[in-house]
Order: sequence, then structure tokens, then C-alpha cells
Amino acid sequence: MTACRVLALLVLAATLPLLGGCSSGRTARVDTLLGGQTSADRIAGLAPGTTRQAWRIHGFPGDGPTDVERIHGYEVVSGPVAVPDALATRLAAVLLDDDTYEWEMSKACEFMPGVAVRWTDATGTTDVLFCFSCEELGIWCDGARAGHEDFDSRRAELAAVMKLLFPDDAKIQEL
Repeated sequence: MTACRVLALLVLAATLPLLGGCSSGRTARVDTLLGGQTSADRIAGLAPGTTRQAWRIHGFPGDGPTDVERIHGYEVVSGPVAVPDALATRLAAVLLDDDTYEWEMSKACEFMPGVAVRWTDATGTTDVLFCFSCEELGIWCDGARAGHEDFDSRRAELAAVMKLLFPDDAKIQEL
């Protein structure tokens, strides 16, 4: 093998990890945002027997009739629908990626989520509520608020998943 070929292979080997994308992947602060390692593992699909469901929700917490189903105070519009494995994998890839979140930014928006996704396993539940008007999500782990963060850079990916989950919902299809 020539010296040029060896050098070219060394350069290629050194740069291959960079070609996989700019994603930071899962970090400790992502786990904390998502309610801890157990909750993040649940989203990642690492917890055996995990089920995933999604609901259309709307409004302000507590607004509207009192005799309707609610998720963390938000009225359920429809659902639940099962989240298929392929879509759960897409959601996990976005939610577990540190680069998804705008860690140093905050907004003065009113959080009004339109979709709730729940992961449930033998040890508990993780709920992620998505607000597409201000590109923010809120996380609840076992009923307690765990975190809240902006997802501006990944809006298109998350909206695409929601459109597949709710194909007959006109508001979701407008995202």
C-alpha cells in the first residue's frame, strides 16, 4: 500500500464519525429533562413491555367542561391512538438528542399543547406534551412535572410524526 493511500485511509477513518451527522445524542441533561434515566429509557424503548399512546389535546389547563377526560389539565379531543414502533423510534431519536433542545433560550409563550404522547411500562409513565404554536414540550414522569424545553430546530420532524398519528385531524395536518 502506498504512503498516499495509507494517509487517505487515516484521514477517512478520522472523519467518518463526523459524517454521521452533528447530533450530540443522549446526554445526562436530556435524561434529567425527561424525568431521569428510567423515564428516558422508557422513551428509548429500552424498558420491556412499554406501551405508547397518543392523544389530541387542547386549551388551557382546567378550561372548559369539567366532565371530560384530561391529561395534566388539558382537555382530550381524541384518542388514544397506538404509537407504532416505527413512529416511536422516530420520536425517541428526536427526544433523546441533546441537539433537539434550545437550552439557552426561553420564550414568553403560553404553553398550549396539541398532542400528548404517553409511554407506560411496569415501573411507571412518561408523558410528553407538544405545543406547536411555540415549539415547546412539557414532560411529566409518573404524574409529576419533570421538564419543559424548546424544540424549534426539530419542529418539522415532530410535526411529521404527529401528522401520521392523526391523519384525519385537520389542525394537525396544518402543522
